[in-house]
Amino acid sequence: MLGNRQDELLWWAEQRDANGYETMSLSIAPGVASLAFWVAQQILDGAEVPKDLTVPFLTVTQDTLDDVLAETPEGSVASTTYEQADAQAVIKAAE
Repeated sequence: MLGNRQDELLWWAEQRDANGYETMSLSIAPGVASLAFWVAQQILDGAEVPKDLTVPFLTVTQDTLDDVLAETPEGSVASTTYEQADAQAVIKAAE
């Protein structure tokens, strides 16, 4: 299993193309700060937010590798930016 660094994803793609290598990547996205922002916004808006929340992993699979790699600048890491609806879903799942 690999992380979400661009160089790891590129190596994976090269190995997949050269010899059929298969794996997946699971990691906490650096963009998790945007999820924290939206959770704080929900608290400030009066929502009851459980103390324990499960943060969704950034998941890259064989099927999504090329798209994620195309969106990940060289030398950086794959990430996602969470929206208000994502925070609401995380909160709802924890209730």
